[in-house]
Amino acid sequence: MLFQHFYLEAYRVFNTPTVGHCDTTGQFDIAVQLVKLTVKQANHRLEKRNQLMLVYRFLMNSSISFGSTNELIKDMLQMKEGYVAVETELKEMHERYSKLSLDFAEVEGDRQRLVLMLKNVRLSKSVLRRSLTCSHEELAS
Repeated sequence: MLFQHFYLEAYRVFNTPTVGHCDTTGQFDIAVQLVKLTVKQANHRLEKRNQLMLVYRFLMNSSISFGSTNELIKDMLQMKEGYVAVETELKEMHERYSKLSLDFAEVEGDRQRLVLMLKNVRLSKSVLRRSLTCSHEELAS
């Protein structure tokens, strides 16, 4: 569109009938100036348009990547919450394990004490039997 305008302007300048003593070189210089100015304006508008397109594309890509980044952040926060929950559960399990270990050690100590007591009772019984057997034999003789 801009280039059509520039061609029409150049055509108008070159085909304008000269009034009085205007020379065509002056008109040609003006036409060249007009062409240069029009081309500069067109280039400037094109650059602005390209810059706007680049900004638009960047924003579109950024919004997509920001969206996926936001999703990643949400996922990471959910995972972190999950890790905190698992860590809390693990600490609770460790505390229960420690308590069970202490209880087991206490029960094992009681068991060993009872085993020793039972051995002593059996030994005492055995000694008592022997002594009773010996005293019966002495009485019988």
